[in-house]
Amino acid sequence: MPLHTASISAFPSLANTRDNKMNSLYIVLYFWQHKWVAQLFIKYYTMKNFMTFLLLTAILGSVFAQKDMKGRLYEKTYYKESTIEMGDVTVYLTDIVATDAYMKFKMKVKNNTTNFILFDPNRMTLTCDGKDYKPSERKLFISPNDMESRVIDIKGPAFRSSAYTLHIDGLSKVPSSGKFTEAPNFKLPVAVNEISLSNFKVVYKFSDCKTDKTSVKFEITYTGNNIGLFDPGKVVLKMSKGMQYANMNPSRKLRVLMPNEPEVISVIWVNVGVANGDMQFDNMEVLWKDAFMEAKQTILPSKIVTIEYDSGLTVGKN
Repeated sequence: MPLHTASISAFPSLANTRDNKMNSLYIVLYFWQHKWVAQLFIKYYTMKNFMTFLLLTAILGSVFAQKDMKGRLYEKTYYKESTIEMGDVTVYLTDIVATDAYMKFKMKVKNNTTNFILFDPNRMTLTCDGKDYKPSERKLFISPNDMESRVIDIKGPAFRSSAYTLHIDGLSKVPSSGKFTEAPNFKLPVAVNEISLSNFKVVYKFSDCKTDKTSVKFEITYTGNNIGLFDPGKVVLKMSKGMQYANMNPSRKLRVLMPNEPEVISVIWVNVGVANGDMQFDNMEVLWKDAFMEAKQTILPSKIVTIEYDSGLTVGKN
């Protein structure tokens, strides 16, 4: 129920009587939703200073509430959900809410392709009353035919518009395979701490070699001008006797690497037969195979959508 502060008519029973008849359902429901108002009312009504009460209510109402489209006051305003078809992706805008200090919504991006989708939320623009606002959020990578989401929280004063425009930009398509880059084998026990190859840098971080399990961590940085790809599923361990074993880390998803943004990856091997070499003592090598790739992104067209005020939802949630 909205908070009216213009006159005493907001409380019908009080407009006709000044006694202590507090059994009006209207007042009970109002005070139940706005307990801070009830506390002020009790204090100042017992002092027979109702005008002071109204003045304080108006002041606090302007601070804690937000006007709706008809001039009534709400703490939060809500907006209609949207589904935006953009060909390679489908965008869903949900849980859209605004206050005087921010606008927040959940943005789901569905990848309709067999490639990766890269989404940079900071490329978007929200326009309110002629002013542009930019979010500050982490990038989002969406696997082929998958869906991911990000909560967008845009800061700014006086978000009190009946409608906004949102310029959806920052979407691009990245192939799931690209130009392969050869890399030298990495020896275990460790002989060098860093490997440099064309447009990639690999830094050794940690290893633990035991008879029943070997794990190694690397920091990989793509240093080129396009998009780096790293496929942990291609990495194998070669024993001194020549046997090779694929990376057994359950997390083997293809990694999309932005330029100069390091990412730590782990490779793991377990229960390798001792007859083929004891991993605690054997001279082993990590073979990268075709794990390193480079690809070019394709920028997807942007789209401008309108975010519309939802009066029913706003009234229901306030």
